[in-house]
Amino acid sequence: MAEADSSFSQAVFDTVAWASEDTQAMEGNVVFSSKCRQCHGPLGQGNTEYASERSLAVPSLVAPEWEYADDLEGLRRRVFIGHPSGMPTWGVAGITPREIDAVAFYILERLRPDVLDGG
Repeated sequence: MAEADSSFSQAVFDTVAWASEDTQAMEGNVVFSSKCRQCHGPLGQGNTEYASERSLAVPSLVAPEWEYADDLEGLRRRVFIGHPSGMPTWGVAGITPREIDAVAFYILERLRPDVLDGG
């Protein structure tokens, strides 16, 4: 995690451009399905059998009190750096900044429509 933390920069996301939000969401769904769903579940609720079998405390990404519920920059950082409780350091482990941007958008704008709609 220290390596990922020291190499993280929000500025890398400034150059990521999307043809449309639908394109960004579709890419984010692909990333979520291949990298996140196993632990966070298909709807982002956490508490999957996979996580339970490995004693991972996986948060619900759709809980109203989730700490990144309205924090795109913080979510990008968390995905890049990972978490000591078992979340991979995706920024070092093979997810590109574009993919991180897409999955963060997907989580906040598609899995959490309440954020988009204001509650």
